Formats: sequence, C-alpha cells, structure tokens
Amino acid sequence: RGRKPVIELRLYRSRTFALSFLMMFILGIALYGTTILIPQMLQTIMGYTATNAGKTLSLGGIATLICMPIVGVLIARVDARYLLAFGFSITSIALFHMTTIHLTMSLGYTAWLRFFQATGLAFLFIPIQTLSYVGVPMERNNDVSGLTNLARNMGGSVGTAIVSTMLARQSQRHQTYLGAHILGGAAPYMRATTQMGHQLVAGGFSLAGANSAAMLRLYEQLQRQAAMLSYIDIIQFFAIAALCMIPLPFVMRKSHGGAAMH
Repeated sequence: RGRKPVIELRLYRSRTFALSFLMMFILGIALYGTTILIPQMLQTIMGYTATNAGKTLSLGGIATLICMPIVGVLIARVDARYLLAFGFSITSIALFHMTTIHLTMSLGYTAWLRFFQATGLAFLFIPIQTLSYVGVPMERNNDVSGLTNLARNMGGSVGTAIVSTMLARQSQRHQTYLGAHILGGAAPYMRATTQMGHQLVAGGFSLAGANSAAMLRLYEQLQRQAAMLSYIDIIQFFAIAALCMIPLPFVMRKSHGGAAMH
C-alpha cells in the first residue's frame, strides 16, 4: 500500500503486462523443465554419461545464438505479437515432435530435437520483454524488469517440480498398466523368459540362475519402458501449455513500430 511497495501489484492492471508475466512464466517452465528432463532421461534409462547427455543441450545453445540476432532485427520491423505467436507455435510443434522419443534413439537425434525446440524459445525472450513495457510509465521500468525475471525464475522452479512429480507418479501408473500384461501364464511372457533364458544358459548361466536372471531383466525392461512413457507424458504437458499461449499475444496491445524497452 506504500508509495514504493516491494512488489508493484498495480502493474497487473495492465492486460499486456499481466499476459507478458504469464508467458514468461510458461517460458520458464518449458525452458528449465526440458533442460532438466533431457539429460536426466539420457542418463537414467539410456545409460549415457553426464558429459554426453549434456552435449545434447549444447546444440540448443547454438540454435539460440543463431536465432537471437535474427529476432533482434525483426523486433524493429515486425509486430512483437506475431513473433510471440510464431515462437510459441514452433515451441509447441517441437515439443509434440519430441514425444517421438524412444529407448533406441541415438544421441544425435535427441540433440536435434533440442535444437528444434530452442529455435522456438529464441523467438520468445525478446518479444515478451518488449511487450511487457508497452503502456507502462517509464518510472516503472525497474518494477517491470524485476517482475519478468521473477516470472522466469518461478517458472523454472515450477518446471523442475513438475518434472520430478510427474515422473514419479506417471512411472508408477505406466508400470502398473504394463505389469498387468506380464503374467505367469501369459504366452508372450513365457516366450520372452524362455528365449532370454536360453541365451543366458548359452552365456554360461545355470538353468535355475538363467530363469531368475531372465525375469529380472524383463522387469528392468518394464521399468525403462514405464519411465520413457512418463517422460513422453511430461513433454506432452509442456507442449499443450505452449499451444495454449499462441492466441494470447493478439489480446495484448500492439508495440508500435516494434518499440522495444524504454
């Protein structure tokens, strides 16, 4: 209620700023969420080292370096709202395409998926920052800057929490559904254990040990499949969130002449 409050809530009276805050929040969720999700997935269920898993993110950084100067030129010539809609469209399409991940994919395929996604993210940072200042008095610039950074950091925290929570819950759900098809008398289960048991016996296992090892390896495969399906669910959730953002830029005020921050 003071003249200079810690958080200037009156800025949210501006529809353009409120939507900019929301978009930066969603951007933080998608950016930080996938940044955590991809290396974790590659290391835990595909056996890559931390170094190789981290390399997949480097290609996304290259995409950002390429696209940021292009966005910087376009922001002075094109309405920032169109750039925002384009950025969220590319991000959503890239995330939906990322749901094609599977346990036999290569590291290069994952890196290109990240490159595609980062291309869309590059078209979001500058336009969101630009539109967040539209219609805001110049003396409120510091408040706008602080709140947009807060939105991104909050989104990153929420994105991290979503990945951790959904991964645990969805893995249990998918494991339950997949486990229902692994029954002692089921023909596919018997064929799989028999075939794997013969391979293990040929590799030097005893008959009893081979049967136990075969069942254990089948259960490990089930866990990996359940984990991969849960990662796909998380990515799909992020994709839908980005998709919902596409119409919102056109509710915001136009930035005349690509006017950027004060």
